[in-house]
Amino acid sequence: MAERIGVLVIGERPDTRSALAGFLMSGPALRVVGQAASCADALPLIRRLRPGIIVYEAHTADPAELRAIWPVAREAPYASVIVVSFFAGPEHLREAMAAGAREYLARPFRAEQLVATVQNVHTRERERRRYQIARGLPVLAERRPRVITVFSTKGGVGKTTLAVNLAVAFAQETRNLVPVVDLDLHFGGVSMVLGVHAKRPLSEPAGKPGEATFEWVEKCLVRHPLNVAVLALRGCPGPGPPAVLRVLDLLACGFDVTVVDTHSAFDATARAALDTSDLIVLVTTPDVPTVHNVGEGLAALTADPRRPSEKVRLVINRAGPRAELTPRVIEEYLGLTASGVISDAPVLVNRSVNRGVPFVASHRFSRVAREVRELAVELLREPTAPSLGGPPWRPSAL
Repeated sequence: MAERIGVLVIGERPDTRSALAGFLMSGPALRVVGQAASCADALPLIRRLRPGIIVYEAHTADPAELRAIWPVAREAPYASVIVVSFFAGPEHLREAMAAGAREYLARPFRAEQLVATVQNVHTRERERRRYQIARGLPVLAERRPRVITVFSTKGGVGKTTLAVNLAVAFAQETRNLVPVVDLDLHFGGVSMVLGVHAKRPLSEPAGKPGEATFEWVEKCLVRHPLNVAVLALRGCPGPGPPAVLRVLDLLACGFDVTVVDTHSAFDATARAALDTSDLIVLVTTPDVPTVHNVGEGLAALTADPRRPSEKVRLVINRAGPRAELTPRVIEEYLGLTASGVISDAPVLVNRSVNRGVPFVASHRFSRVAREVRELAVELLREPTAPSLGGPPWRPSAL
């Protein structure tokens, strides 16, 4: 007989926990390994019992309550969190997915619905790991799939070009297909940099978050020979934050790394991607107006607890001896140590963009390509973002 799926139930009320446990035990493939009254109480049980699924019952109408899931998701990267609640508005879904939940089930529901949801979520995770094994990739139980968003509050800093070249470098490093999600709803540049014609898939069914499936999202990907694939939103009728969160969650179930390229506006769609990202690559160039603009954006970015400074990785693009500011000055001004400093190589970069071939492939031995590959390796590592201490935004004179 196949091993049953271990489930941990978290809920404030004992009667609710017991009811959920009863529902779960009606599934022959499930076993309830423990119960906890809060996420804090659940942490020692998670370390000892290592459940495959965690069912969390949200008992208030306040979406902010769902942020409590975040420590649980971090403690148990090998487990999938499912939220059940009577409250299922778009903001509740957004908060849950941003905090690390894999599924959201609105109450009331029948026992068989809860059992089916648990089994479906578990199957998705199992298929993701099989996909990795089939490609000879290491499956690390302690490592969550990574969603890495490349962001800047200033346009024209080379963000899209960096995002695409990082994706190719990730694909080279992991030997796995890397999706690039183009969240620029108005113009979209990822397809141009890669020289492909991207589809416009996200009006339906992603506009209804519960209807999107991993298989559907996978069919929408436009593949490139360099082992990356584009998922573009340009031209779609404004997919909302819940749809974006759902799509990113589905991609995280099937791929080791997903790169998200946003536009410079700090709107609801960009915030949804930033909230759910494991890492945020904040791009600046070494000039006073851009650094000041990015500093203001950094303050807004880290004001939300879902986007702590530990998630932010500073990248200084187009650096060189003629730059107005040195990396050290920029680091001191922003309060972050740069994870990468990318050289200014306008002729090489423009040529690669015009040809639709990322420079990490077309000019792989160049200095700028080497720096992007080193940045990719750094981003795949586990340590938190280095900080120079103090609040993330404490301006000094430039």
